[in-house]
Amino acid sequence: MVFGIDTHKETLAICGVDEIGRQKAAMEFPNSRSGNAALLDWAAALGGDQLFAIEGSGGFGRALALYLAAHQQTVVEVPPGLTTRERRHLRSRGKSDRGDALAIARV
Repeated sequence: MVFGIDTHKETLAICGVDEIGRQKAAMEFPNSRSGNAALLDWAAALGGDQLFAIEGSGGFGRALALYLAAHQQTVVEVPPGLTTRERRHLRSRGKSDRGDALAIARV
């Protein structure tokens, strides 16, 4: 499963997709050490091989990226420019952090 993560100062929105991009799970966690642990536990409970795709791993997602790497998880950075087109496709009105996480996972 690929997990797309949209990072913010206070929250982490995560969405898991299968091999053809179908959304399988979505959740939001606090952007904190305990939130990082809860996010990893939640993802692990879904099982299977996992890849964490983070937009903003050098900013608000840095602590999460380091946490996941320290726990032997595969982590990749997704540049915001790559998700712009997918975001426009998903969004009907307004902004949705979970929608952004889905776009990140699909890219």
